[in-house]
Amino acid sequence: MDEVQSLMLQAAAFDAADADVQVVLGVLYNVTGDLGAATTAFQSALAQRPEDYTLHNKLGATRANDEHSELAIQSYDAALKLKPRYSRAWLNMGIAHSNMGRDEEAGRCFLQVLRLNPQARHIWPFVRMVFTNMGRYDLVEAAGYESINHPSFRELQVGDDVGLAGAAGAWEAAGGAGEVAGAWDEAGAS
Repeated sequence: MDEVQSLMLQAAAFDAADADVQVVLGVLYNVTGDLGAATTAFQSALAQRPEDYTLHNKLGATRANDEHSELAIQSYDAALKLKPRYSRAWLNMGIAHSNMGRDEEAGRCFLQVLRLNPQARHIWPFVRMVFTNMGRYDLVEAAGYESINHPSFRELQVGDDVGLAGAAGAWEAAGGAGEVAGAWDEAGAS
């Protein structure tokens, strides 16, 4: 690993603007736990490839691992603005919200992942966890059926027209943040 990192640092010294080198460095720094250096490397890569939604997601994951969940959410928002149906960013955003105790937002993100990929059965435990944290045992029970089409989830989903991203933008794309928040209130969420 040290040899690979040394070679990549030499490549970066030769051409610091090479986004591919910065991405590899970012991954290597993540693996070795140097999250500050990984953040810098991904930011350098993004300066060259600002439209790369996967890089925004990688930066978000690095920030989340470095316990900067709010900054991570900003990176996931950027990824979702570029690719609204990027389920990995929705999942990561849900985890970041959950880590910050924002269970309602986390639940919406996790449901969006399932809506985009109903086969992602590994997401259901996340859904049950946030609904348990919210005291929404009716939704925990509904999640036990592992069907995104369960009637209890209809009003909790982001709409079909996901044209904007993130915990605010996607809800607006679904018909307005107030309308979606109202649906949650009608469902009895706190």
